[in-house]
Amino acid sequence: MADWTVKRRVAVGRVSLAAASSAALVAAAFGVSTAKAASADGSGNEKANAAAVAGDANAEAAEKSVASSVELFGDLNFERGFEIVNGPKTLGVLRLPFDGENDKAGGSGETGGIGETENPSKLGKTGETSEAVAAAPTWKLAQHHSKFDLSRPETQTATATEARAATPGLAVARTKTPDGSVALRLEVAADAEYDAPRRADQNWLHLLLQRDFPPSERVSFADVESLVFTCDAQVLRSERLMSADEFNPNLHATQASVYFAISNDDPESPDFRDYIWFGVSFFDDRWEIQTDYVAVDGDPKSIGTGKLIYRLGERRTIDDILGGVNPFSKKPVRIEIDLAKYLGGALQAAKERGFLTETRVEQMKLAHFNFGWETPGTYRAALEIKNPRLVATLKKTVGDAK
Repeated sequence: MADWTVKRRVAVGRVSLAAASSAALVAAAFGVSTAKAASADGSGNEKANAAAVAGDANAEAAEKSVASSVELFGDLNFERGFEIVNGPKTLGVLRLPFDGENDKAGGSGETGGIGETENPSKLGKTGETSEAVAAAPTWKLAQHHSKFDLSRPETQTATATEARAATPGLAVARTKTPDGSVALRLEVAADAEYDAPRRADQNWLHLLLQRDFPPSERVSFADVESLVFTCDAQVLRSERLMSADEFNPNLHATQASVYFAISNDDPESPDFRDYIWFGVSFFDDRWEIQTDYVAVDGDPKSIGTGKLIYRLGERRTIDDILGGVNPFSKKPVRIEIDLAKYLGGALQAAKERGFLTETRVEQMKLAHFNFGWETPGTYRAALEIKNPRLVATLKKTVGDAK
């Protein structure tokens, strides 16, 4: 399958820069028992348990309903830290415990703090236990084309409400918010990464939150009523550091988008292991409103993956997906999108351009997610992400499994 750590090529121009068949099987694939595969607040599970204790004849039906929705991301508060990647290379692991927070991922074997090892962020450091290895990160941070290494940050600090790691060009922070949730802040300082305004033949800086789904953990679109991604996000900063003479809108921008790689995982299909990119435009400093974007993702022999990008622009997403708020305003935005609703249109667009011509929607599975910065210009920018969730509501319940 594709190496999702290899960055997308996002075309530069006026429009943009560019198997599970039952709830029980899905839950098992993600290490979730059917009794815990509940709604976001867990209330459905409590009702099912109460009914069972009371001997209610409807307990079995309640349990089936509970098991029909499964959260797919895991580690929603980023407690296990992040695997840091740059292109196809894994650099190490970054953990960001709050001061006094029990480092459930093991850390240096201490509670809170970052320990006394030479490089406390690296996987396999002195004092790390088998429990820490077992609790390896589910999330990745992709720092493609950075000069620096977030797994070896120059500075790392922790208070009771914020844990932050930084290099000259990138910074990541976990923060406790007033509403009690945990947010992730992604910061880029491209002036430390570029010696001069970027040229057309140069790669560009990325800082992306990623989640990869191995083949055994992928949910099939044949099995879901809906596959809903939700997230609260806000652009906190976007500062262009180039003069009017240096800035070229065909080369320079800072952009945040949500992307999913959706693959054909049917071994009997001629398109087996082929995939498309499906995305939602979130922010681009160059213009307030973007249109839909459909194009090929570069040439895999040089840059990009050579796969189709199907991305919804703000004109379609502000009302239907972003709750009526344009992220260009730098106000908090709630993202909510049912991937199952849009996959048919994305696949049809792909076929019209010669991609996945032998593929049906029911052969497709979700393989990869990313959200964060692509910064091909000289900017300083910050994005806050919190409450990321991916919930599959399945067509079949536990009792329907055959």
